[in-house]
Amino acid sequence: MIAMLKTIVHIIQIQFYGQSHFSGETLCQMYLLVLHLVPCASVAILVAVSLEKYLAVLHPLTALKVLTHRLRVLVTIAIWLVSLLMNMPHFYTAKHFTINPDKSLHVCMRERLPTWITISFFVWYVFPLCTLAYIYCRIGLLLCRTGSLSNSTRRSSESQSGNGTSWHMVNGRMVAFKRESLLQVPNGSTDRKQQKRRRQKEVEGRRKVKRNHQERKLMD
Repeated sequence: MIAMLKTIVHIIQIQFYGQSHFSGETLCQMYLLVLHLVPCASVAILVAVSLEKYLAVLHPLTALKVLTHRLRVLVTIAIWLVSLLMNMPHFYTAKHFTINPDKSLHVCMRERLPTWITISFFVWYVFPLCTLAYIYCRIGLLLCRTGSLSNSTRRSSESQSGNGTSWHMVNGRMVAFKRESLLQVPNGSTDRKQQKRRRQKEVEGRRKVKRNHQERKLMD
């Protein structure tokens, strides 16, 4: 949609004037304005989207509160207004010339604006480039740290699982549990049954000892 704005002036020129060159001062001004407006707006939109990603990744709670639909609409309108105001000098300095005597060859150009071009260079190139580099470096470092942390957590959990320990998430925290403690479920009925079995084994062991002792006496 943004790229079509750069060709709309040519379409109007061909449809209404039947020529592929400019034949009026107004069309020349519109062409130069759109020619400089569209790239600047594209750069600003790219920076705005990157800032949104930065907040969503590094500050998710703040992003939920700040990044509303109303804010996005206001930022979009502000981007187009600032881009339009920053490129208005190209509109007012545009000039239309006819070279050959029959006025069939048209030329559209603007005056030299060295100071304004330097300001636009820093506003629309240097500052966005530094901002994007900072944003994606921070996001990349966060992703690297998260990946290394997850790998170390997996390794520690695997090593602990070999020692009979398991890891579980409880309320957002890693908690270690021993397998023996997990298997031993407190239950009154099972404890009583185990005590009865132990007593029976002890009684049977004593009876065997007595029998062996009596048999030895009879043998003697």
